[in-house]
Amino acid sequence: MVGTIDHLMGVASPVNSRYLIQALRVATSDLILDEIDQFDGEDIAAIGRLVYQAATAGRRVVIMSATLAPDIAEALYAAYNRGWSNFAAARGLRDHVNLLVTGDAPGSCRMNTCDESFMEVFMASRTVTLSALTEAEPARRANILLPCAGWQEMLDQINESCHRLHDFNAVDIGDFRVSFGMIRMTRISHTTALAAQLPAGEINGRLRVTLCLHSQFPRLHRGWIETRLKRALTRKGDDPETGLRCFCHAEHLFKKASEARTRQIEIILVASPVIETGNDLDFDWAILDPISTRSIIQAAGRVRRHRPVSGDHINVLILGRSPIAMQEGKLKMPGVETPLHRDTRVSTPSLSAFQGRRLQDLVGDIDLSVINAAPVLTGEGSFPLRDEEIKLRKKLLAFDRDSAEAPLGRYTFRLNARMTRRMMHVRRFRRSDTKSVLFKLVGDDFQSAIWHRDLAPGTRDSKLQQVDETILAENVVHGCHLFDAITERAWMEFARGRELTPYDVEWLMQVDVPDYGKDIFPKITYTDFAGFTKGTFEDLFLPFGKASTNQ
Repeated sequence: MVGTIDHLMGVASPVNSRYLIQALRVATSDLILDEIDQFDGEDIAAIGRLVYQAATAGRRVVIMSATLAPDIAEALYAAYNRGWSNFAAARGLRDHVNLLVTGDAPGSCRMNTCDESFMEVFMASRTVTLSALTEAEPARRANILLPCAGWQEMLDQINESCHRLHDFNAVDIGDFRVSFGMIRMTRISHTTALAAQLPAGEINGRLRVTLCLHSQFPRLHRGWIETRLKRALTRKGDDPETGLRCFCHAEHLFKKASEARTRQIEIILVASPVIETGNDLDFDWAILDPISTRSIIQAAGRVRRHRPVSGDHINVLILGRSPIAMQEGKLKMPGVETPLHRDTRVSTPSLSAFQGRRLQDLVGDIDLSVINAAPVLTGEGSFPLRDEEIKLRKKLLAFDRDSAEAPLGRYTFRLNARMTRRMMHVRRFRRSDTKSVLFKLVGDDFQSAIWHRDLAPGTRDSKLQQVDETILAENVVHGCHLFDAITERAWMEFARGRELTPYDVEWLMQVDVPDYGKDIFPKITYTDFAGFTKGTFEDLFLPFGKASTNQ
């Protein structure tokens, strides 16, 4: 079965009988967890309980990530080892866990002997992987941009940087020079604001077209956009540009460029972190919001992902200061300075020693001119941002059988801890008190259907209500954007001639928008280009608010 981990987490938090069916799945299947380090420390501690339960059933567990930190690997192994000990004792088996640790470098595959510890095996594999990274020709060369004081300055900087990266990294397709770049922001509000404001069209002797992607698009739109990106940016084989060539023809970009009398075509995706997982894409270049060590490495990994190294020019630029730090003064929500729930009994880290949270200060003496997984795989050097992330994670993943500050250890060692809810409260998976508002298009067809909302989806108070037209600002973002008539085009490809039904309209055109409780009737902006965004249309163009544009 392939699915999201949320489906199985009831086994790690059995607060009601609904977890029993999931428990049968865990007890009869091996467990494979991909991109484990996309979760924060508290989530990983909760996942440790799931790993323990899989081990008590004698199942195998595979953990996968290109940026697997040693502390995460060690904590999950410890949880598995305790579960296997219980399984072995009940079955009369030898209490020994067979390990296999491997990277993609030849010679990095390591297995354990009877007297080798987990960390000895892990470090042996890691040494080979790090050596291969050091010797390999860099595929992603980066520069850190100068920190900006406000949104408009950052917008101007990104606009100029897009031109520069295109000039360095465009590929020849017939008579045209084409590049497909990515700007990875963190918050959806910043993603949509940047996508709406970034200049597009015929500018500076080139044609620029833009595209926006985040998690608050209707199902139909997001699925279709990701499918089109996959076709265009799976750049393998003898002619890696076949997909991009077909993409440009389908969107009439060659024709538009000819009419504009230019050979230069810039295609820019402005995306949230949804682009980092589950999307095996190969961009020509990227501009990144540096909210965490992992986000920098994972997002940069989408640049020249399929193609061999070509040249020694810059293809990744990193903002000198995250817009979250510009807006909040801290790296929080998300970020290492996000306040933790009091139940965790873990204090929130602070980067107050680095006024302004400028990236050049936060990377310390680590050289990011070449981006690979080495800064995460090794703890060497001074890298304040990474070091604070590791300190926080180690507190959340503490593994001790007696300490109240190490709930994962107590859970695996003590039966009474597994029989109470306390362990589930102090390390809760996807902890959030945030509710959501469900927006759904209701009608017989896309043209006549009307947006409705449910302020309490999934509860006894669930009720669909027609949305006031003043709340939704539809199709008010203008510019040279990709995918005209996206709803109709996406449906035609999805349906393959099947007749549209009211159920199709509702199921495909719905979005969950987080409601943080500040406004029971949240203002929402919706456009086919930018999806759903909290706030009014004016907020798209003042993402920091009038009072903070000069922070």
